[in-house]
Amino acid sequence: MTEASRDLAAADPLELAEQLSAAPVPEASERLLALIRGEERLVRENLLKPYLDKVPKVLTAMAPEQAAAVLERLPAEDVKRALFGNYARVRDSILRTVLGSMSPDRAALLIDAMAVGVDPPREMARVLGGISDGSLGPALAAAHPASMIRLLRAMDRDDQQRVVLASGVAQAARVAGALLDDDNSVSAAWAERLVGALDPTSRRDVERALTVPQRELLERASLERRDEPSAHALRSEAAKLSDADTDTAADRLLGLHPLAAVQALRLVGARRAAELLTRLARRNAAVAADLLEATSPPLLLRRPLWSGPPSWWLRECPAAPILEALDVDEPAARELLGRIRPERGALFLEHVSERRRSELGTIMLAEEDPGLALSLEAMGVGTGRRATRTLDCGIRWVRINEELDSGDIVKPVIIDLLELDLDRVELAARIATRPQSALPAARIAEIFEDYRSSGRRPGSDEFRRFGLVQLSSAVRDAGAIAAINGNFYFDYGHYINGITLGVDIASVPGLYFGDPIGWFVNDGRELIPPSFNRAAGIVTEDGEFHIDRVFMTGVTLASGTRVAWDALNALKQPGRIHAYNSLWGYRTDAAESHVDVAIARGVVAAVSRAGGQVIPLTGFVLSIPRERSDLLAGLETGLPVTVHNNFPATRGRVLHAMACGPSLVRDGVLDTDFEGEDFGQQDSTVMSFFLPRSVETYEAARSFMAVRDRTLILGSVSGMAYGFGRAAASGGMTFGELAQLCLDLGADRAYALDGGGSSSVVARAGGEPRVLNAPTGGADVGIGEERFINTYWLVYPRKSEGVRT
Repeated sequence: MTEASRDLAAADPLELAEQLSAAPVPEASERLLALIRGEERLVRENLLKPYLDKVPKVLTAMAPEQAAAVLERLPAEDVKRALFGNYARVRDSILRTVLGSMSPDRAALLIDAMAVGVDPPREMARVLGGISDGSLGPALAAAHPASMIRLLRAMDRDDQQRVVLASGVAQAARVAGALLDDDNSVSAAWAERLVGALDPTSRRDVERALTVPQRELLERASLERRDEPSAHALRSEAAKLSDADTDTAADRLLGLHPLAAVQALRLVGARRAAELLTRLARRNAAVAADLLEATSPPLLLRRPLWSGPPSWWLRECPAAPILEALDVDEPAARELLGRIRPERGALFLEHVSERRRSELGTIMLAEEDPGLALSLEAMGVGTGRRATRTLDCGIRWVRINEELDSGDIVKPVIIDLLELDLDRVELAARIATRPQSALPAARIAEIFEDYRSSGRRPGSDEFRRFGLVQLSSAVRDAGAIAAINGNFYFDYGHYINGITLGVDIASVPGLYFGDPIGWFVNDGRELIPPSFNRAAGIVTEDGEFHIDRVFMTGVTLASGTRVAWDALNALKQPGRIHAYNSLWGYRTDAAESHVDVAIARGVVAAVSRAGGQVIPLTGFVLSIPRERSDLLAGLETGLPVTVHNNFPATRGRVLHAMACGPSLVRDGVLDTDFEGEDFGQQDSTVMSFFLPRSVETYEAARSFMAVRDRTLILGSVSGMAYGFGRAAASGGMTFGELAQLCLDLGADRAYALDGGGSSSVVARAGGEPRVLNAPTGGADVGIGEERFINTYWLVYPRKSEGVRT
């Protein structure tokens, strides 16, 4: 680092902001660029601790117009890094003002850059979706239509409408035209939705700007317009599509709005989707092909240019397992395949197995030998140096030393895998803290405040006193043969972050220290309901292990009345029942029209007669209209509540379950969906008061569970203590890299567990528990030591295979 860079790194952000504001713009731009690139180097070398980056603080302290003038002179990639690429983030309201203060062409360049890839579009979509005036209109009007389509797809419907209105008639016409050029019923439904946001005059102007074929497609989509179900209603609809007979389900699918039908197909799973599309193809093969194509929307691979067509890429392809499951001897399935557009079919075939590629390609591309080459090479995770050892009870331990080339940097990675035969082992979800001794939120606040105000941190003895354990000790005490750490839970770090943002932890109903954040079932008893739509590991009473996304669908009150809500996380409407989890925020809105019932740990934790109820972190709020006296009668704290979910009853009673996420692989293809799994734009625990940070974009130690045929894989990727030095041994992984690892390991299904310092895999070797990975450490222990955790999976021999000791 140069002397000038060191001076910048040592400078106070507020003083630096004042200096940059007072300096001539060229000089200020040069100094800000040095800070941006200096901090980027520190991040790459793991020397910058979380939330200590200065760039966001400097930009926040400057007047937005001044910050825009300084950023205007920098390369687009550096502007992108300054505004979006830091651990801490510039607030969305400031980002909107800065973008609106830049020249339209420069702002459009940034919009185009942020439309590329997996994560940046979600960031930019959230910023653009919050516009409330016309300041960003010129920039939106100048953006490439392909960028706009990618960003609009990452927004909810209300945000889409605001952005389309702000972008103007000319841009709306370009976007609609690009969608309609697909000549696809789903794309036409997209175009109709976006154009439908315009006033009648503007809509007529857009229609006049379209070609005759485009206009006809738009008109047809308008005539066929159907109501779109809410996200909550769609999950329920998917359950019906899974359970109904195939003919009835195909009718239901055809009756859905095209955009909803696509989402439903993604929810029901590949085999069921293949059955429904085949049955639908007997009636309308073109519609079936359109729906199959739309299950896998491509991403922009690089910034689109006006001089040529955009470059699209399929990072994940839910269509691939559906294609694998299709019976090509069925005439309707063959007709469906023949209707898929060749350019889209070529992308799909890159993701199917080599065994099926030629067979499917002959039908889809009308070629004897498609000879397809991958448009992007996989990262090659899992192909490094391997060492294998057999541990106690025949457990296979595989260590992989990898040099991972992510296309950006090459980093060392250590991967530890335990491979177990599912027919010879059984699993149990465990929690260390005892219900009878768990510390409630009010007591947590008292104890932790002493630490926070004194500047001390709880140590090993304190965390042990709170009930947490180290995984190797848990294995030893339980007589298990192996274990892996579990899901997120409420701990000291959450308390500190809550206080930092002015949140009263003591007022959160039903909250106890160590509470799992996400669905948790232990020995058949549900401790925490699935209030988020999260991937979970699930053990049924027949001993089978499943990985699936599970979400709550309704409740049964103490009176025996079963209740389903009309909407999840939406503004209260008269006469409608609402449910709220902490993604909605810290508390519900005050409203005399509804009574808010906070539900946590399977009981009514609080009742608010005028709304404004603090939302349980480990539960949810049921908001009931006052006129529903039948539901409100007798509701009081302490009464039991049964929470229902979408896990199919046909699979058997749930004995153990632990949700975490994200999902990594489903049906043998990449399957990461942070928005769909209710992670929102906050940290992995989805605390409404947590510091904003997208979890999938940084490297860390990772733990995961995967299933390959009848082999269970417990995996750990060793990482580093974030901000504490260069990665000499193992640099950790992003979630995208972790998903690729699971794919390269041949996983049929996989999901992530808690990572960072909590990441740990233990197995018995010579009778004694051994920690196999290199622990990161954490708040309670030093680097390289096992962290104290609260939830974990234990592995035992099946009773027919051995006796627990």
